[in-house]
Amino acid sequence: ARHAPLGSGREALLSGGIGFLALVATPIAAVILVITVVGLPIAFIAFGLWLIALYLAHIVVARHVGEMIAPTGSRTGTALPLLIGLAIVIVAINLPFIGGILSFLITLVGLGALVRLVHRGMFRPQVTEA
Repeated sequence: ARHAPLGSGREALLSGGIGFLALVATPIAAVILVITVVGLPIAFIAFGLWLIALYLAHIVVARHVGEMIAPTGSRTGTALPLLIGLAIVIVAINLPFIGGILSFLITLVGLGALVRLVHRGMFRPQVTEA
């Protein structure tokens, strides 16, 4: 199973930076593509994928948090760590005063992790058997 790259604090910071870039650059690129009539379908697809990634960003971080607390084992599977992580993330983003900031940071880190995961999957070196 492929995991989102969030292992250490350095990787989380890198994912946060990439997430911020994806958060800002994708809508700008989509607007530029809309201006050119030829790029209109690509812009709609990019914007739709961006919205889906924003939705999934919290889930990626929640799974990572859950696996830090309850590691995935043969008995638990992936559902229990995901459930624990989602409970923690939901409580964290609903905290008064700091919940909005936490939600924004979780979105950045999760979006960056998704971008890195897709990039790693697309540009994986091809292994050929001899």
